[in-house]
Amino acid sequence: MAYIATYAHQAGFDVGVLDAEAHGLGLAQTTDLINTARPRWVGMNLLAPPYELSARIAAGLVDGIALVVGGRQPLWPP
Repeated sequence: MAYIATYAHQAGFDVGVLDAEAHGLGLAQTTDLINTARPRWVGMNLLAPPYELSARIAAGLVDGIALVVGGRQPLWPP
């Protein structure tokens, strides 16, 4: 995600990166921060262990925020 954020920033987009785990944020805090910022897009790196947590954050996003996913398991479970 950092590579994509860097590229987007260099292309002139306003970019923010939030590592909720590193900051010890819970699901509600993370979702509230994202919804308050009202970004056009939110990108998530999906890995198997926190997959359900990412899905719960995505489900809590307000209308109008597009979700972009990547990582090793963006389509898991099938």
